[in-house]
Amino acid sequence: MYSDKKLSNCSSLAERFAQGTNSFSVREKAKLLYEIRIGERKDASSIEWLNDLMRNGALELGHIDNEMYCDLLEGKLSSKDLKTFLDAYYWGSGYGFQRVVLPLAAKRKVNDVWKSYIKDIIYEENTPSSHCGIFKEFIENIGVELSAMPRSAERFIESMNKGYQNNLDYALGYALGIETEADFQIALIYISLARVYEPEVNKTSFFEIHLDEYGEEMHAQETCQCIEAILVECDGKRECVEEGFRQAIIDTMNYMHDIKNEIVKAKQPEMSL
Repeated sequence: MYSDKKLSNCSSLAERFAQGTNSFSVREKAKLLYEIRIGERKDASSIEWLNDLMRNGALELGHIDNEMYCDLLEGKLSSKDLKTFLDAYYWGSGYGFQRVVLPLAAKRKVNDVWKSYIKDIIYEENTPSSHCGIFKEFIENIGVELSAMPRSAERFIESMNKGYQNNLDYALGYALGIETEADFQIALIYISLARVYEPEVNKTSFFEIHLDEYGEEMHAQETCQCIEAILVECDGKRECVEEGFRQAIIDTMNYMHDIKNEIVKAKQPEMSL
């Protein structure tokens, strides 16, 4: 399913991103990538304000060109820096999301809309096999030695748990923020790593799975469907959905800031020599 679409997703993204970006500033590159992955999506919802939230929520918060993302896009990170980033990213966005946050969310005693939604996301996160397992194999192949879970990942997991355990309309807004941002984030990581580890990036199925239309984009569509149902069936509130979405972006922004600080801290012994 995925292998046939590999060139039409990963390679076409890289080709389009490369066109005309030589003269772009790093922030212009980040905005272009965001437009390709999020801005140009077909509407995921029948509700216009929900589509607008998905397209503009992260932009309005100034998240897409945070320092960590800019360092990745500019190729400013050393091999050691990249491995520090990938270690923290695995523990928070990979293992933490799939093995900690989602199972806890599945235990919530709420309505069938939520139960079905989380069950579907868990299934998809393990199709064709565990996504965090695929990512772990990939980063180990490029020389990353996993550490104990760093504080950046612990903090992000704590934040995600709060978001997914909040009231239902807030929690679904939060989930929509996580899924929408992840589409852009994974595309940015793909672009950044392909310059350094092209053979390994092309070999792993991780990026093709997530950049496929059945990856993060489909997750966002499924989340929108649940939000629409909650708004109608459970008297959900627009402001709670919007608040949850924005908090997910803020939590991710803080996560990237924390990883950046961990990279700087890891370099300090070297800098003092």
